[in-house]
Parts: sequence; C-alpha cells; structure tokens
Amino acid sequence: MAATSFDRLVEEMQRPPFHNWLMPIARGVDDERREVVVALPFRPDLSLSPDQPIFHGGVLAALIDIVGHAAAAVWHGAPSPTIALQIDFLRPAIATELLAKAILRQLGRTVSRVDVEIGDGNKAFVLGRGTFLTRGSET
Repeated sequence: MAATSFDRLVEEMQRPPFHNWLMPIARGVDDERREVVVALPFRPDLSLSPDQPIFHGGVLAALIDIVGHAAAAVWHGAPSPTIALQIDFLRPAIATELLAKAILRQLGRTVSRVDVEIGDGNKAFVLGRGTFLTRGSET
C-alpha cells in the first residue's frame, strides 16, 4: 500500500534521533494546500527561563527547521536537507503547546521553499522561511 502524505510526515518526525529528544508530534497534512502541522508540547527542559513557561529561541529555530524540512520532504518523497533559514521572532512563545504550520511554496527540481508559522492557535510567535535541497530521488 502506498504511503499517504500523513504517513510521510510521521516518518519525518520519527526518523532523526534529535527528534527523540525534542518530541515533535505530527498533527495533520493538507495535500491541497501542501501544508503540514506539527505540535510541540511545553516541557521545562525546553524553557528559556526556569521561572516561566517560555520556549527557548533555539527550540523555536529547531522547530522551524524540522517542520520546514518535513513539508519539503513529504511532497519531494525523500529527505530534503536544509540550505538556508530565515527566522523572525515576533514575541515570547508562552504556551502549553506550540503549533507549527508549514506551507510548501515551491517544489523545485533542485531547491524548494517553505514558509513556517509557529503559534498557539490564536497568535503567531515566530515566522520562518526555509530553502531545502530537493535535487535527486524525486517522486
């Protein structure tokens, strides 16, 4: 049986060993919009401060990379290494769970571009744009 886009997203969330520590959760795929959604519940070891539930900026940057890569890889059909990331931190990410939405804007033969928004479902905390390598093993 052929893997669905959601199956590919789950695979991308489970394959890298780093994800075993970060623990992102595949939540959804919209094939028409070429959008993936990944959640990241808050844990104290992801915090900027021991006194407040604020996600560390490095965790947010990693999540931008992970979800952007996943969007490219889901529709490319193979891992798509990161070439470049741009990240804009809008406000402190205070939440019990982050939702990261990535939209594949361009799937090219060599590179792909993805926009990512991380928020709590009501407001955005971080915006990102990534460029990912899609040369080779295309489906």
